Amino acid sequence: MQINKNRTGIFAYLVRCLGLVLVPNVYYLLTNYKLAFLLIPVLLISSPLFALVSALCAVLLILLSAFVPVPTLVAVVILAQTGIAVLLSFSSRFVSVNDQGSIASGFGLKNSAVLRAAIAACLCIDLFLSLFRSVDLVFLACVVIQTACVAGSLWRLPGPRSRIDAAGLLTALVSTTLSLVILEVGSWYVAPAVNVPSNCFEPTPDYVYTLRPGSRGSIALTDDSGKTVMTHFNISEQGLREDRVYGPKAPDEFRIVVLGDSFTMGHGLTMDQTYGRVLEKYLTGVYPGKRIVVINMGVWGYAPWQEIGFLEKRGFKLEPDLVIWQIFPPNDISGTYSRVNKLLRAFGPYWERRYFLFRKQNEFPVRAERWLQSHLNVYALIASISNGEGPVMSWLADFRFLPKYEYPELVPQTNRHNLREPCLATWYPELTEAFEMMCADIRALKAECDRRGIDLIAFANSDNISLFPDAWDEMAKRGDGSLYEVNKDIRLTQECFESAGIPYVDITAKMMPLPNEVKSRIFFLNDGHFTPTGAHEVASLLAEYLKNEYFPGKLK
Repeated sequence: MQINKNRTGIFAYLVRCLGLVLVPNVYYLLTNYKLAFLLIPVLLISSPLFALVSALCAVLLILLSAFVPVPTLVAVVILAQTGIAVLLSFSSRFVSVNDQGSIASGFGLKNSAVLRAAIAACLCIDLFLSLFRSVDLVFLACVVIQTACVAGSLWRLPGPRSRIDAAGLLTALVSTTLSLVILEVGSWYVAPAVNVPSNCFEPTPDYVYTLRPGSRGSIALTDDSGKTVMTHFNISEQGLREDRVYGPKAPDEFRIVVLGDSFTMGHGLTMDQTYGRVLEKYLTGVYPGKRIVVINMGVWGYAPWQEIGFLEKRGFKLEPDLVIWQIFPPNDISGTYSRVNKLLRAFGPYWERRYFLFRKQNEFPVRAERWLQSHLNVYALIASISNGEGPVMSWLADFRFLPKYEYPELVPQTNRHNLREPCLATWYPELTEAFEMMCADIRALKAECDRRGIDLIAFANSDNISLFPDAWDEMAKRGDGSLYEVNKDIRLTQECFESAGIPYVDITAKMMPLPNEVKSRIFFLNDGHFTPTGAHEVASLLAEYLKNEYFPGKLK
């Protein structure tokens, strides 16, 4: 008799294990519904009979999935499984205290209050999930009914029933709140979040975003030693990264505007380290009797079409005599394509995702996400683990009672390095189209400057690899370099300058003869932007060009 009893217990445990393995996994594999795993508590607590029935339903799903449409099949099977759960519950056989294979027969009798609390928590989770439109309501309703059947059966089990203690609930609520406050305050001192949404940008309908006048910000940059360095900066009341306010131009003043992206703005550099400010110091030294002012009009992430808009809105009113335009082809070609909501086959997913969301920043889910990351350090740390996005934005976008918002994942078509894409030996149609669009923007700014009587000079730069031809050879040895032409992006951009009639400085060619130990310090190795050394080299080359090629006949 004892042997049969043991065999029955072993069989019951095996059946339960089979159900726990088969049921949630089969449902998940067929439907991709993560809520299928909410059936695990039901299978753990219910009787082995229901676990066996559920396992048979899973087997039936596998057998029929090749012949019946999966959504229909899953709906029929989960409804049948739920119907059996209801019948077993009404017959008091859904949760059994007498079956050796049931949790309720041992642990449950002694800890029925714990089981009731656990199932109540599962029901709360189920109800919470019902708020989201991506959750299939039929499937979720079946999970809720099965969980409710477990809850009803557990309620009939013998054991103590605790009453709700209002004082205890209040104490728990207060202690939890205080713990969260302490965690938040402590995190600001122990681990302040680095990459949080900046308030230095504001939307503009013409070119997506612009600098917010009077704002402050900081940049986290990993230097060549691997250390994270924070650089703080101000945006002037004129909406420029400047520590000055520029009034009307004096009669004896010569004004230069340096226009470009983060290389010009000075990513990771102080104001005095930017190439624009260094250029001003060089020119003041060369022409001590002249009043030459250089104004920084660089903006992170800008492409040429945005730089044109920025110059028209904020630059021309400063009455520049000369515009020096910095172009970064590896980003500017793809940034030009983003203007028409198109992507190249290779792109930087992180940047394009942030750019895409900035276009959507007036939508409630994005606003809520940015606010939480800006004001709650713990939430910002959580978001930093998941590529800069916390869960709230996706939850709100999926919320059943809000308008539908869509923020699709952006996945490149190839694993090629996005910054090397313009150097492909053979271009594909999208890349050609994007480059031609950028060239059209270059010609447009030249025409606008000519119309206003403002001189325009340009230069194109890449990153560290542009100064080391051997690095391209190493790429070829690895099998991925034969696709590329060394510095093709710079060459074609300079040809575009020539066709538009824009004088340019070939800074890459002029830096190439420098010793390797100097060239290796031109760009931050981990970041790719100009170092203070790089900014000095660029400023020196520009000053040399202006002195020898531009200023003769201009300055009297």
